[in-house]
Amino acid sequence: MGGLLRKAATASLCRRAAGRSWYTTATYRIPWKRISLSLSLSGRVQPEHQKGIVKALESYFGKLEDASGFAGTLLAAARKATAYTVDDRLDDLAAHKPGSLLEELDGDILLAAYSTVMENSVGYMLLARCGIEPAPHLTGEDFRGLLDFNTPSTLSILGSAVVETAAMCLSVIARAVRGMQAAPVPLQSDAGERYTLQGRWELSVVGGDADSILYRFLDLPEQGPASASRKDFEQWLAAGFVQPVTAAIPA
Repeated sequence: MGGLLRKAATASLCRRAAGRSWYTTATYRIPWKRISLSLSLSGRVQPEHQKGIVKALESYFGKLEDASGFAGTLLAAARKATAYTVDDRLDDLAAHKPGSLLEELDGDILLAAYSTVMENSVGYMLLARCGIEPAPHLTGEDFRGLLDFNTPSTLSILGSAVVETAAMCLSVIARAVRGMQAAPVPLQSDAGERYTLQGRWELSVVGGDADSILYRFLDLPEQGPASASRKDFEQWLAAGFVQPVTAAIPA
């Protein structure tokens, strides 16, 4: 996958002056579908999924320090993921830095510069991919060091590292979202979702998904919901074992 990502992870730089300040933005073109990271949400995370995503990220990376709110959690995950992967291409970057603005940086200084740009870029991608506007959380100053990656080789190394590190986080998010989407979804009960069992006990559908339903016996409120496959429930209806309330109770 590394070769594909190297070719696909190109970047464009834009710099503009505003008074005495310089602002930079970076755009990475990423073949999301090719690396199978679709969130099945058109790139947006629903509010009800955020807690589950936080739990999944902390299960994968451990406790995420200094995380405040969902955006803060994503940025903390970017920092943790970067710490895990930043060394993978450091030697390659050092070998290709001649001729770039990184040329004078060595050892820990090069590592710090590389790590800062990388974690901010990964954080930007996670925020954007989850439908959160990055601007309030990351500013142009956070990407100032990106200008030092001013040769095709250094930019390609950075781009590949950012894409693969973001992919690590997004795969965790995607699995969490898919798991929550597959869970039973509570439904609102009404007269059409109430039934009698053998004409004696009344039950109500309280939730379900495409393959199963959850029902509760109204005469036994102390008992929790029970589950049945939709196929079985339809067979019970066909046999008259279970009947809709409207059909079971004469007008």
